[in-house]
Amino acid sequence: MVLASWGAQAQVSSDPLMEYGGIVSRQVTTSFGQLFHSKFVELWNTKEGFDKFNIVVKERPYPRGGSEILVISDDAVLFRRGLPRDWRTLLAMSAEAVDISFARVSEIEVDRLLFKDPDLAQSGW
Repeated sequence: MVLASWGAQAQVSSDPLMEYGGIVSRQVTTSFGQLFHSKFVELWNTKEGFDKFNIVVKERPYPRGGSEILVISDDAVLFRRGLPRDWRTLLAMSAEAVDISFARVSEIEVDRLLFKDPDLAQSGW
């Protein structure tokens, strides 16, 4: 009976992207990866229309070669670089990553809107 009353109060959106848009999740392991992610999110939130896209910032540490940082949206790699060991360079790289990632995700969205393929779903899956 408690579940029934809770379910009546819940509002269900017809468009899940409108309800959960603008998420930037983090899959980083090092302190430099966390610094990159925090600066990326800070700059990402200043972009117009950032809330349309869901982004993953992922770090791949390599034992001998440092770490690689990837920015991913809908299984498309938007940005990929080696993670620098200097925090000033890292902050500049995060600003570059925001600009490049936003441009690429916007291009993907325009392609999705313009080119309709009857064999693909609207979400691309």
